[in-house]
Amino acid sequence: MEIIRKTPGKVYYKSNTSVAIKLLAFLAVVLVLLVLGVCIFVIFGLNNNPNYYLDDAQVFYYSVNDENKTAKFELYIGKDAREFTIPDCLTHQGITYRITEIGAEAFTNNQKLTAVKIGDNVERVAGNTTQKTGAFSGCVNLQSIKLGNNVRHIDNYAFKNCLNLTALDLPSSVQFVGTGSFMYNLNLATVRLNSSNTQLDPSSFQFCNAITTLALANDVIVDNDKKQALAALPNLQTFVLSEDNSHYQVQDNCLIDQSGTTLVLGGKSAGVVDLTAITAIADWAFGNRYGSDDIFLSGNVEMVGVNAFTAGVIYTDEPVKPATWQTKLPVRCEAQKVAFHRGYDGDDSVDAYVFKTDPTDDKHYRLQGDTYYPTWETLFGEPDGEHVFAEWGVISEGECTAVYEDGTLATEADLASLSGAISQADTYLQNENKRLEFTLAFWENFKSAYGTAKAVQDKGNSALGYEAKNATKNLQFYLTELAKTEHDSSIIVDTNDWRKGLGDLLSRVEVAMANRDDFVENIDAWTSIDSTYVEAKERLANQNCDDAQGKSAWRVLRKNYEELQVRFADDTPLSQLINECSALQSADYTAESWETFTAALTKARAITPYNMSVSQVRMDLRAAKENLVENNLASYEQMVELAAWLAVCQDLPANDYTSTSYDQLLLAYNRVIADIDNIDTVTEVDTAIKSLRSTYHALTPLAKKPTESGGNAVTKSLVPYFVVALILFTVAVIIQAVATTLKKSQRSKKHE
Repeated sequence: MEIIRKTPGKVYYKSNTSVAIKLLAFLAVVLVLLVLGVCIFVIFGLNNNPNYYLDDAQVFYYSVNDENKTAKFELYIGKDAREFTIPDCLTHQGITYRITEIGAEAFTNNQKLTAVKIGDNVERVAGNTTQKTGAFSGCVNLQSIKLGNNVRHIDNYAFKNCLNLTALDLPSSVQFVGTGSFMYNLNLATVRLNSSNTQLDPSSFQFCNAITTLALANDVIVDNDKKQALAALPNLQTFVLSEDNSHYQVQDNCLIDQSGTTLVLGGKSAGVVDLTAITAIADWAFGNRYGSDDIFLSGNVEMVGVNAFTAGVIYTDEPVKPATWQTKLPVRCEAQKVAFHRGYDGDDSVDAYVFKTDPTDDKHYRLQGDTYYPTWETLFGEPDGEHVFAEWGVISEGECTAVYEDGTLATEADLASLSGAISQADTYLQNENKRLEFTLAFWENFKSAYGTAKAVQDKGNSALGYEAKNATKNLQFYLTELAKTEHDSSIIVDTNDWRKGLGDLLSRVEVAMANRDDFVENIDAWTSIDSTYVEAKERLANQNCDDAQGKSAWRVLRKNYEELQVRFADDTPLSQLINECSALQSADYTAESWETFTAALTKARAITPYNMSVSQVRMDLRAAKENLVENNLASYEQMVELAAWLAVCQDLPANDYTSTSYDQLLLAYNRVIADIDNIDTVTEVDTAIKSLRSTYHALTPLAKKPTESGGNAVTKSLVPYFVVALILFTVAVIIQAVATTLKKSQRSKKHE
């Protein structure tokens, strides 16, 4: 032993055993740290995970499961293949493995692939729910797929963004099609189902708006999960059945059960469903499908299922809701409009399912002929404690609001007030001197109000209260002005500024003179106007012209102009123009030009025989029609295509491409996203799509390797690392045990 320190009365020695113990403990700690390092390296440090292998042709990575001798097709790395077949089996280290799964990134974003055939051993086509991508997502040029006969699961987003896929045949083995599996398959037109066991997620075919045909094998039963997925297809219209189909029949583009009483699925072009034997419309039958014709349910229909209609206009010839219909159908149906009769005064009459079996209470209904109709409050009022339709809810108001603004009929007092106002107006209409006191604009408005009042009066006892009250109120306004002794200078000429009235009249005459072809040919009328127009214009320009001469010029020109208007009272040309304009669609024109046009059309429709401005109204309407600006708005399908390309670009991982090419794509993508609210015309959408598509095709891909393990948690390739770790750990334990034994021995000697 070595003396290491002395103090008075004590001597300290350094024990060789103590040194050995410390060295052994230190070595044990080092070995434990090495074990930990090996484990960390195995878990996080193996960039080229040996769990993945390249096939003999070196075109795809795979992983194996030794326990059940299956393999997973992980990643295709070939560059030029347009067509590819997933083999049934592969040989690994002399052993045959069945390929049972296609990994979630196997062909993701492959730009070359146009056709793929999947082997019969494959059971799952995988997807990545977190990334919203899948085995074939982003294969924008993929046109056809042949699924093997044992595929059971098509996972979420497996075939998302396959923009050019045209047909899909789901074999009878398929049990589940996941969320968004075929999302944004813009050209997918035909889907074939071969088994009743196939479960479709409601969003399986989201934005697959080109699907028009559904083919069904003999044993396929269209249950609710299938109908819910198919309800999202707005253009589905053709049903193809196998010759030996024993479940369904097809009538008028509708899928009907064999009994002929239940409509299972309705096609878009069905339009009018008037099959006399149909008594039930199944759940999810029509969904978003509706054609140019409104859907008309025959009176034989007794039951309409939940969500049978989620869009369109539904009619039935029943005056009341059949008692057998589900009570809460409208709320769950979400139809835009539902009616129980064909119309009221030419307008669609009911905008919600609101009828009950016995609608006789005056509070919520009014009697029209032999039929009870709901009041405006019943249709669109706020629910309250006594609201009989509180549980039905309100779908939308639509154009019926005006019709039902007040559901009560006009009373005798209302009609008497209206008649009194009309009688008083008649006296002014026959008073030429009174008429010539006022400006032409005022007099035309007065005549328009008079015409409206006469139209309401003609309805008699069928007129609504609000119609009679409003007509009387408007006419009384002009009658009050006509009866006044002092008037606003803007509406009267005779006792105020004749120059203002004459100037306005000359402007109108000049417009008429510039459009002589729009008037009935009448030489005498035009001769009178030509001479009086020159005289009136000279007097207006003459600052020294006295009031009597000026007012005289006004009266003569005014009478001649009115005569021309009255002689053109034949409104046949106007009616023809109104019919032409009524056929135009707002979606075809810009909002600004359409607003001006509709204002002119509304005025033309309101023209009456008592209004002398027929020709002017016609000219205004024709001008507004000619000035309509083509609304080059992109269609819904084009907007969906843009959304699809945005999704394609969004799903591209940056580390799969060179930074330069990816940065260009990101720049184009961000530019479109930043301006997405303003991209709505055909040109703008087309430009955005071209920008995304060109930068997408210009991407330079990098070599890829699988990023996730699909085999066993512990495989042969990792065994050496774990053996080394185990040996090091065992040595550390032995060393620590020796150190502990020495320490105990040293303590024992001290006690001796």
